Amino acid sequence: MSTTEITPDPPPDRENNRSGKAVTSAEATVAIAIQLCGPISYFAVVLLVSRLHGASAQGQFAELKVWIDLVIAFGALGLPQSLTYAINRLGADGTELAVLSTKFTLVLVVPLAICSLLLREISGLPFGDSLSLVFVTLAGCVAILVTMLRSILLAYTDGVMFSGSIALQPFVLFLIVLLWTFAGHVPRFDAAMLASFCLALVVVAFMLHSFGVMKSTRRRNAQGVRLKVLFGFGMHAFAQNASVALVPMISIWLIRRSGGSIEDVGVWSIAAAVFQAVASPLAMVAPMLFSRWTAASADTTVLQSSDLSNRALRLSLLPTCILVAGAWFLVPIVFGSAFADAAFASAVLAASLPFIVVSRIMAPAIFASGAPHVLTALLGLRLVVVVVTASTLIWLELTNLFVSLSLSWTLAEVLLAMGSVLWRRQAAPLKRK
Repeated sequence: MSTTEITPDPPPDRENNRSGKAVTSAEATVAIAIQLCGPISYFAVVLLVSRLHGASAQGQFAELKVWIDLVIAFGALGLPQSLTYAINRLGADGTELAVLSTKFTLVLVVPLAICSLLLREISGLPFGDSLSLVFVTLAGCVAILVTMLRSILLAYTDGVMFSGSIALQPFVLFLIVLLWTFAGHVPRFDAAMLASFCLALVVVAFMLHSFGVMKSTRRRNAQGVRLKVLFGFGMHAFAQNASVALVPMISIWLIRRSGGSIEDVGVWSIAAAVFQAVASPLAMVAPMLFSRWTAASADTTVLQSSDLSNRALRLSLLPTCILVAGAWFLVPIVFGSAFADAAFASAVLAASLPFIVVSRIMAPAIFASGAPHVLTALLGLRLVVVVVTASTLIWLELTNLFVSLSLSWTLAEVLLAMGSVLWRRQAAPLKRK
């Protein structure tokens, strides 16, 4: 995977390299606060659907959300990270990459429709009629394009504007579901998902235009970037994103294979929502950290990531204790008695917060430091641990289905954090020499 064949050239508005800035600056704090609106909005959708529409509707929403996440992971082929890298390090032209991203997404329409149709026939995921299949296919394609364009935007700004682009789609989705509920109907989640991504696409395109991207004029000093370079750099990112997206999909498949109903999927999704409420804010900050650390030296990356992860770990201990203790009685109260079986599983997943903090902060540092193969191996191990542990516990029937899954997820997070710490200890002395 060689990316040295193109001479690096600084992109527009990036001549003042941001590597000298600390990631804890006031601007970063505001950006993170805005990004938090994203997972809060998704959590609000889960709360609204579970309280007012029941476990079945929540199960349908969970399956659709997992499928869209899987489509983004597999359909984007790791290109989002490559696009940011190409602009930051290779001096690529944003307009050229935006056009390339649009063409790439259009090519995916037919293959994605076929995959959605096959999945509907095999597993019965929630797109049973033809109109739903169209909505899901288009939502997946638009979601991929939004993700790619947002990665281009990230190379120009990782501040408030980029944070707003991340938080917008979940917030719009919440508003649509809320309005649908006020109208007295069970929301059509596929249509709501498509509409929210379409609005996000328009807004992100407008943001890019404000930086001169998607205009007809090409930068005079821009470097051409070949597809081979983009795909070569993105292969590790693709494997990593696929490993992450497969965990919730396989978990739902295990529930179904074990005789679970759509209601059981809904109950498990509440426990998973507690996990996502912890992991999503960190996952949303990761692109910002990745952009800063790809523009920094390897030494700076290791030192800043170590300092940031250590401080975040200390701050996470008290919230972890509160979440573990509170999950027992808060889950049935907040989401309803129909989800009482998710209480213990939620407490088990909440206990993984300190390990999530470490691994999610170290992940962009490992990638940006030139060791993507390490992160790929760690996330692959996480996937294997979840599948093997969950399958074994379910087969042995030592506990219920939800606890079996939550234990496997927590064990996987522990091992992922341990692997990240081992890499940090090996890399730090080398980088300081």
